[in-house]
Amino acid sequence: MKKTKNTNGLFSWNQSWLFSATVLILLCVLDTTIAVSEDSFLEVELTKKGPFESVGLLEIRSLDVGEENTIQIKLINRTGTVVRLDDPETTCGCVSVKSDVATLRDGNFCVLEVKLKPERDYTGKIWSQTIAFESRTKEKGVFSAATINVRANLQGVFVAKPERLVFAATSGTMKGEKISAVEQTVNLHITHPIQLENIKVHGSPVLNLFDVVKIPDPEGSGGGVVKMSIAPDDIPESGLHGLLILSHEKSGQSRRIPFSAVKRQPVRAVPSTIVVQRTESSDYWAAYGLLVNQRKEGEELGNNDDVIVEASIGSVKVPVVVESKGNRIKRLKIILKQEVLEKAFASSSGQQCTFNVLWGETRTSCECKILFLDQFPTEEVQR
Repeated sequence: MKKTKNTNGLFSWNQSWLFSATVLILLCVLDTTIAVSEDSFLEVELTKKGPFESVGLLEIRSLDVGEENTIQIKLINRTGTVVRLDDPETTCGCVSVKSDVATLRDGNFCVLEVKLKPERDYTGKIWSQTIAFESRTKEKGVFSAATINVRANLQGVFVAKPERLVFAATSGTMKGEKISAVEQTVNLHITHPIQLENIKVHGSPVLNLFDVVKIPDPEGSGGGVVKMSIAPDDIPESGLHGLLILSHEKSGQSRRIPFSAVKRQPVRAVPSTIVVQRTESSDYWAAYGLLVNQRKEGEELGNNDDVIVEASIGSVKVPVVVESKGNRIKRLKIILKQEVLEKAFASSSGQQCTFNVLWGETRTSCECKILFLDQFPTEEVQR
């Protein structure tokens, strides 16, 4: 019987070796591919833009505001230089970078871990930051900048401005005038998933005195304003203070805005204390002051030249002359005889002067304290 050479074992061994080698190579390739192509990896390529500048762009679709977001990036060096990764500089403490390698040669890549924490009060549509590295050229000792520009869309932004509201109403009456409400607005900058219609408006009980409405941004940005208004008659002379709360229940975020409402006279006498002093004639005393129009620009008091003022100290009327000093300021001059002042002082324990003012069609009153520069009253009046 003829013996034949058995090649099956050799063939089987060769086949097995080739198969194993192929699998090993594929696993290595697949493992490398997975390491740089997962969804959590973003690719950034540093390229040369000038003799001393290289730039890369990291664009992120969405970042959570006020939360630490960890991003892994595949950084590719196309600068023609060696880039140092061990001491990066960032625009704020809201960005940090971690690298397992200290340097990155031209043509190579590495993986960086970047942590981003956008501020809760950031109001821009795009969150922009920079990460700067140093790169060394072939010429020893010459360094250039390698910068990654970070751009991200933010989600969960809930910013309310201003942080405090003050309502200043004008009191006093004007013939035929319908006193308009005073209003203030809170501007809202919000992004998905927060929506204007889901923001609840509440706060202090005095908020019930206000009309509050939410108005969407006409440009459809998703933001808008909260407008508050109050009638001057609803503001007490002592003023009022409260707290406006804007809350988004689903995200658990809220913004607290203190507010104050005060009422001011349309006309104010200044200074708050007028000085009465003797004139060159010892029988007469004089005092000077100003009337100031405190209405807002565009709110006229009427005919600026038609100003009538009555002054009294205690229950005694005293003569006052109005001198024009400008459209919004009038100068007051009071000249009193000694006996009139003695009588007025005797009737006024509080030493206070009251001005009743008719400025155009606006009628109001204001008060000033009295300070005697010279010795007064006389001993007879004091007794």
